[in-house]
Amino acid sequence: RSLNAEELSQYLQLRMQQVALRELPLIEPATLPFLLARSAGSLRLVNVYMHNALQLAAFREKMTLDVGIFRVAMKSKAYLQEEDAERFWSENQ
Repeated sequence: RSLNAEELSQYLQLRMQQVALRELPLIEPATLPFLLARSAGSLRLVNVYMHNALQLAAFREKMTLDVGIFRVAMKSKAYLQEEDAERFWSENQ
């Protein structure tokens, strides 16, 4: 079953807590509807897109996950490896 907007928000908070990221990086509120629409609420895609967004944010030394980071992160439905983040960013921004 697909997640709705409230479930997506709760799930993301839970996942950030599980990896000891209680407050940072900040997920800009504008990204949630975008993430929900692009993933169609699929938990698998939410996980892939979040992983990719975190990889790209780390590469760019950003503490905020904004729509720009997610636009690039969502161009792959596969998990990005840390060593691929720079190349992927430059090819897809």
